[in-house]
Amino acid sequence: MKLSTQQDVDASIEKVFAAVSDFEKFEKTLLKRGAKVERLDELKEPAPGMAWDINFRFRGRKREAKATIEELTGPETVKATAISSGIHGYLDIELRSLSQGKTRMKVGVDMRPKTLPARVLIQSLKLAQGTLKTRFKNRVSNFAKDIEQS
Repeated sequence: MKLSTQQDVDASIEKVFAAVSDFEKFEKTLLKRGAKVERLDELKEPAPGMAWDINFRFRGRKREAKATIEELTGPETVKATAISSGIHGYLDIELRSLSQGKTRMKVGVDMRPKTLPARVLIQSLKLAQGTLKTRFKNRVSNFAKDIEQS
């Protein structure tokens, strides 16, 4: 199942990249939403190889995921993977400078089931695909607005 969107941000590419690679902020957001997050690496600066164990509840069940930053090419690309309960997820963020103070941000998520229960879960998500696409686009849009306001 693939979700993707693009958003133009009224900020420089460096500012947008700093926001999409602010992994400490994302950790804090997950903690506020009730997830347990454990950092697995000892890197001081954002770099490929950063990894986390994440425990959370989804659809009434406890889930575990391991997230890893696969590629971090500043200020253009962030690629990450997450493996959870038979689902492999891939995040791809591409940034392109449109002008000095405007950046196009393309965000894509691809979730691939690896087990039968994961296929059932992905199939149920596909039934609500229209709602998921709208939510995804709104979240990316809100993230872009937060970047513009900071």
